[in-house]
Amino acid sequence: MTDTNTLSTEAAPQRTNDGESILAALFHGRLPHGQVASWPEVPAEESELFDVFHDALERFLATDFDPVAIDRNAKIEPATLEAFAELGLFGLIVPEEHGGLGLSQTSYTRILARVGAECASTAVTLGAHSSIGMKALLLFGNDEQKARWQPDLASGERIAAFCLTEPGSGSDAASIRTKATRQDDGSWRLEGEKVWITNGGIAGFFTVFARTEAPTGWPEGKPHLACFVVLREQDGVRIGAEEDKLGLKGSSTTTVALDGVVVPDSARIGDDGDGFKIALEVLNSGRLGLAGACAASARRMLELATAQAKAREQFGRPIASFGLIRDKLARMATEVFGMESMAYLIAGIADRKGRGEALPSQALEAAACKVWCTERLWETAHEALQIAGGNGFMREFPYERVLRDARVNMIFEGTNEILRLMLALGALKGLGKHLRSTAKKLKSPGGFVPSLVELGRFKMGSVPRIECPLDESLRTSEATEDWAQVERVLRAASRGARRILVKHGKKVVEAQEDVAALADLAMGALNALGAFVRVHGRKGGSNERLRTLLQDLVAVRLDDARNKLAALDRGVRATRKSVAKHLIEDDLRVPSPFDKD
Repeated sequence: MTDTNTLSTEAAPQRTNDGESILAALFHGRLPHGQVASWPEVPAEESELFDVFHDALERFLATDFDPVAIDRNAKIEPATLEAFAELGLFGLIVPEEHGGLGLSQTSYTRILARVGAECASTAVTLGAHSSIGMKALLLFGNDEQKARWQPDLASGERIAAFCLTEPGSGSDAASIRTKATRQDDGSWRLEGEKVWITNGGIAGFFTVFARTEAPTGWPEGKPHLACFVVLREQDGVRIGAEEDKLGLKGSSTTTVALDGVVVPDSARIGDDGDGFKIALEVLNSGRLGLAGACAASARRMLELATAQAKAREQFGRPIASFGLIRDKLARMATEVFGMESMAYLIAGIADRKGRGEALPSQALEAAACKVWCTERLWETAHEALQIAGGNGFMREFPYERVLRDARVNMIFEGTNEILRLMLALGALKGLGKHLRSTAKKLKSPGGFVPSLVELGRFKMGSVPRIECPLDESLRTSEATEDWAQVERVLRAASRGARRILVKHGKKVVEAQEDVAALADLAMGALNALGAFVRVHGRKGGSNERLRTLLQDLVAVRLDDARNKLAALDRGVRATRKSVAKHLIEDDLRVPSPFDKD
């Protein structure tokens, strides 16, 4: 194994333009500097609007909001939903011309995170409305459709829901069976059932994805879907009973059946056949809001656990004085800092793209934020409950509710297993094309020697130095010192990408265990990069307390990187593969200690 401490002697490459996503460029061994040259700032006019809105939200949460009752009653009462509407919580991202606030991704994520820190059920209800329920209309609807539906969505008169998942179609969205049949008058007849629909019981506006007949010449294996708006009052819409869930009890989750629902062609969003693309784009944008909400919940768990550790005494002294408890709190603090850093860095880049900058999709980075932040919240909630001891297990305290609510985050908006494969394989595409192109140049007389040298370096895992991406004015001596360590984390991810391509070649798609390890390297790198830009990417110099957090985070990520690179070298142990074969193909069970043979 090549140690992550080893530095290549190759010169730093030229700065790249902003045509690559961060992770795709990183696997090449470079960064799209323009995207991460400084910490993103919200425009002054929006910052003023946000402050006014945030103050009103804080007053509401302090005086008129009861998250415990929402969880105990397994319901958000109509009066509370009306209060949300009066505050403007349903119109956060709707443009001002249609009655909303028109907030950026950053401001929206901050609001959703603040609500989520108090009550995950409420955050999910609001997120299902804005992040995914009406997002197809916002991104792909035409002017007439937006003018028709967005005012009611902004006011809360209609709450939105996103209808994609089916009994036999979860992560594999291409296997959708709900069918839309074109009628003679141009309308569409919808037949099918959607399951686990958040806001299903309270929504009046459903974004529904259905399979339509593919035209001649449509690529085989590519799903042909369309996206439709269905209103609750339409004939044939049937809403199932509320599901009894482990967590998020206050949010509404039901089935939505479509029994011959007829909608006009004007209710179709985008072109026929665009549904799969629309669904993916909607989910990509929704993942950043979820990541921010998870970071806020983790911060709250840290604050509660710290207060508990200071107040609770054992053996005549506060448990905060014991080394193991102090270490838990330190690790939680470091992870909260990293979660926030990566989520808001990517949200800021998404806002720049929304303001018209020619930037690539941040789908891979949004997936990385979702996976990373949902898993770190789960770990943080677990540790906070452990610090609380017996109190943490009692419903009187918030720890058990947060733990229950946090579990589903790793399942919805794309399971973390699927997203790991998506982000790693998606980021590998460019590097794979480069490798194939270099191999072809071996056949040309003039390109033989340089291509042979490059392929040799590639197979050895040699990675160029990655230049600090900050603007020149921000490159202080402290930033330069910290970058040297951050770069090691980034280069480990690039080295892992080279190893996995050399090891598996075209069969990399089936090497899921190694691909997952590569995804962890990539997410760790994005985590470290986000923290670095947060600390050093602002004018006025770095904050020493944040530098301490950054240095601890990078040390942890370097240890993680060594382990993941070692895992890529080892591969999946043959013994583990054998155990899996016994369980699955051979249909054998784990022997009991009381078996007689």
